[in-house]
Amino acid sequence: MLLKKLRLLRYVMIAAVLVISYWGFWETRRFPDPGMAGVLQRIYAAIALFFFSGIDIDFPHQGTRLWQAMLYLCYFLAPLLTVSYIYEIAQDKLINRLSLNFKKHTVICGLGRSGRVIYDLLREVYPAKHKVVLIDQNPENPYAVEYQQHRNTWWIKADFTKRPVLKRAAVHRAQRIFLTTDMDLDNLNALMEIQTLYAAIPLKSKAKRLDKGDVRHSLYCHITDHQLRENLLATLFKEEKYQGVRILNGFYSAAKRLYVDYMTALLNVAEGTAGGVIFIFFGYGFFGKMVYHHIQSDLHRSADDEIFIATLLKKSGYDIDLTSYAWETEQHNPCTVHKPIINDIQDPSVWKTLDDQIVNSPKKVVLFLCRDHDVANLELAISIKRKGPQSLKRATIFCRMFMETTPELEQMLENRLTPGLSKDVILFPMQRELKEAFREELF
Repeated sequence: MLLKKLRLLRYVMIAAVLVISYWGFWETRRFPDPGMAGVLQRIYAAIALFFFSGIDIDFPHQGTRLWQAMLYLCYFLAPLLTVSYIYEIAQDKLINRLSLNFKKHTVICGLGRSGRVIYDLLREVYPAKHKVVLIDQNPENPYAVEYQQHRNTWWIKADFTKRPVLKRAAVHRAQRIFLTTDMDLDNLNALMEIQTLYAAIPLKSKAKRLDKGDVRHSLYCHITDHQLRENLLATLFKEEKYQGVRILNGFYSAAKRLYVDYMTALLNVAEGTAGGVIFIFFGYGFFGKMVYHHIQSDLHRSADDEIFIATLLKKSGYDIDLTSYAWETEQHNPCTVHKPIINDIQDPSVWKTLDDQIVNSPKKVVLFLCRDHDVANLELAISIKRKGPQSLKRATIFCRMFMETTPELEQMLENRLTPGLSKDVILFPMQRELKEAFREELF
């Protein structure tokens, strides 16, 4: 978004220079001809400022001082805009294609949420002069401008699954490599390419690097799908060349901190709750699945605990269809899992369906709002507390908030709910908790 705004600002400045210089040449009587010839001369001169900076036009000597000053400003601003545009093209077409002669640096492939958290941790833990190479092909990445300003950060705008791109980033000489996207197959493809590049290094070169104290790179691969992770650990990662690879999962780490730190402290989950607990998921994406996994892995859970899932049949639809037998035949999980409700979670009919099933239950109700939209989660929590059925109003609601909890969001909660209702709405700062989880696991 910031990159788009900067580009838009440059286009606005170019248009302003053209308009101001055109009228400036008229007001300063540089091209006073009122006919078509004069119009064309002024247009040509305005455009020429971007290439010759007025060298063949001469400086203004007539007209008011204001117009002279504005025209002088255009004389200097126009070539600067041209240089900035040429530099951007050179960076995209030339500089970003050069191989980096680095070693003992860090490479981060993909700069989404997990990648950004890892980058921020690197800058906190490592010295400022430590070199970091970012590989992300999205030219509109919102963090691009911010991170490119760091003198020891290099950004390669390309596909990190391609071997030439990885070679350009010198991954075979890197100290640490992080594959951080939520696209598991892309991460695995890049992992195999990196291992191929490392295997191509001659044994003598590897021996020299070890003699100099260089260690083999540490490689971290983000795997979102928990079942895929288990399969990889049982198959591919048992091979010798992959045994040093560490698997990370930002959603798993954040969900673990939610379940262990927040729910244990506030709901005494670890000790169990008499009669069981009703867990309700509104939204069932990556984060929701990991919270579900931690609940089902808890030894204190039993068949008295119930799980309800309400979601649209989008990303999570395939998983729900694939495991639908569990709601119709024998269940192997400790908790009682009810058949999912496939509908818009904003629809009051979803709330009524849940209310019909839990209205007479004395069990404690815990509601997770797991959608990938902070404000929408908070708005939904407020709506449930104000207009929802009584069975949901009494629930403890966990709102997944990726961004740091801002005073505006807290104020929204305080202004629209009474203290008695707002105390049961807990804003879970996912980015902060993810950062602390990665700090413990990776650094």
